[in-house]
Amino acid sequence: MRSTLNWILGAVVPLVAVAVLLVLDSLDGTTNNYVGLVAVMPMFSVVFGTPLTTIVVSASTLAAVSIMGQIFPDSSREAQIVRIVVITVVCGVAIGASFVRKRRDMALQRARIEAQRAAVLDKEAHTDSLTGLLNRRGVAWELTSMKATLKAVAILDIDGFKQINDEFGHGVGDEYLTNTAKRLMNAVSSNDLVCRWGGDEFLIVITGAVADPLGIIERALAQVTDRPFSTSGGLIRASLCAGVAELQPGELMDDAIERADAALYAAKHEGDGRSVLAPGSVLG
Repeated sequence: MRSTLNWILGAVVPLVAVAVLLVLDSLDGTTNNYVGLVAVMPMFSVVFGTPLTTIVVSASTLAAVSIMGQIFPDSSREAQIVRIVVITVVCGVAIGASFVRKRRDMALQRARIEAQRAAVLDKEAHTDSLTGLLNRRGVAWELTSMKATLKAVAILDIDGFKQINDEFGHGVGDEYLTNTAKRLMNAVSSNDLVCRWGGDEFLIVITGAVADPLGIIERALAQVTDRPFSTSGGLIRASLCAGVAELQPGELMDDAIERADAALYAAKHEGDGRSVLAPGSVLG
């Protein structure tokens, strides 16, 4: 479609225009009244056509002008020579410009492709390939650009994930992880970050003025585990434990994550489906 349009706008239209202008010029006695407009036609092809159409239009224009000059000779031979020289120069410039434009367009296309490739690579570098969630690198990158107040961090771990893999296979285990990721994303605010922290662990960064981050995580867990996951191995119970740490004034995120991880260990020790707030939190 684009190639056809290039030929129509870049070749057919200017050639028809050249023919019309030369006929009008011949009717006026070839007084060079239209030579300027005729010379513009190859440039028209540069804008809308390709180097090939520009060459075709330029050669055709020059040939047509020469033939018309022989059929309808001007009273001044010098005027006819000027006419040919002007058209020749313009055609040469048009052909050169068409190749410059082609190189520029190719460079822009390569730049767009490289930009798209870089964007894909960047997304792959910051995204977990299985769940589509942010990975550790992605969370670190998001945190550096976030302007929202960071309130708390939670680490969640699937209960009995090893047994799921052993009993149903790793394919079903991957389905379980994917289902968990989807439900977690739907269970928290769009301003919060959800990340696959590694293996069967997930990390949630809670932002904004939140009074009860532990309550937020517990409600999220309730939404995730309120019904079994449907997998190719059948229905499997959904169950997770969580450790939550509220960020203290001036505390680094890595330190809060360590406290959340310790709270998760305590939650796992209490049993499946438990959540624990780390010591040192405002509510703890």
